[in-house]
Amino acid sequence: MRNEWILLTLLVFIIFLAGCANQQTTQFKNDIITIENYDSTRAIYSGSTTSIDFDIKNNNDDVIGNVEINFFSKICFSVVSLNCEDGEKNADNDACIFKDIERGGTRSVSLQLKTKSDIAKQIKTECIVSFYVEYNHTGIRYFNIPIIDTNMMDTPSLTGGQSSSGYGPVLLDIQPLVEREVEIGEETVTQYWGAVDQNFEVHFKFTYAGTIPIGDPGAEKVILSPEYIRLYPGNYLEVQEPCDIGKKSIVVPSDDEAQDTLICTFKALPGDQSEYLAQIKVDYDYTYKFIVSESFEIFPR
Repeated sequence: MRNEWILLTLLVFIIFLAGCANQQTTQFKNDIITIENYDSTRAIYSGSTTSIDFDIKNNNDDVIGNVEINFFSKICFSVVSLNCEDGEKNADNDACIFKDIERGGTRSVSLQLKTKSDIAKQIKTECIVSFYVEYNHTGIRYFNIPIIDTNMMDTPSLTGGQSSSGYGPVLLDIQPLVEREVEIGEETVTQYWGAVDQNFEVHFKFTYAGTIPIGDPGAEKVILSPEYIRLYPGNYLEVQEPCDIGKKSIVVPSDDEAQDTLICTFKALPGDQSEYLAQIKVDYDYTYKFIVSESFEIFPR
């Protein structure tokens, strides 16, 4: 009986290890939508057909919708067919629109082309096919900052800090200017806090985190319009002037680092305690677009 119990225990342990080995960790990416498994025949003959095949993948930690793939440059070719897996096809614009792509999900795109009859009759001709990928995304960031009544205490006992920056080609870092460095063990830690009835300034710094280079082909710069950047101060914070949020557009990335930054001033109001955490939240909507170009060599028959 004892041997049977040992064998049963070992079997359960082996099954447990096998289950752990099969678990996969999802790898999120700031690009959110990436092109995977790209394939095309780049050298073809006049009058023949070719295709561009690839998958688009949602690398975000949530569902993403309204992803558009638009083939906008193909002057040497006529379109034979366009297939959009589980998506809507706009035949007039040779575009695929995917309303919802689940977390970690992929969708296949296949464009079949035929070279026009007047292309590469005598000599080899190089032709370009281009398409863009475009989608909308919302970034969110929270920041908790300790507020103290300086009549009651000199420094806070509470610790503030930022939420995770999440994922996306544009990320936000919230940077209060009131700070100090303290030694905690062997580590130097920067702490922030505000004081009741006093103003403090906060910088909202936007950075480009996409891996696709800016350019053509490549990614377009992201424009953050004032109406799509929203600030939510906590109950014990009043927004003071000057405040750029809601009044100033941001282009990311910018050639001037200061132009990627919005500045706001806050006043801390008295709370129920001599110390409390005040929260600053910002969310921002933007459109991200990148272009892919493929060069084909077309040979005379």
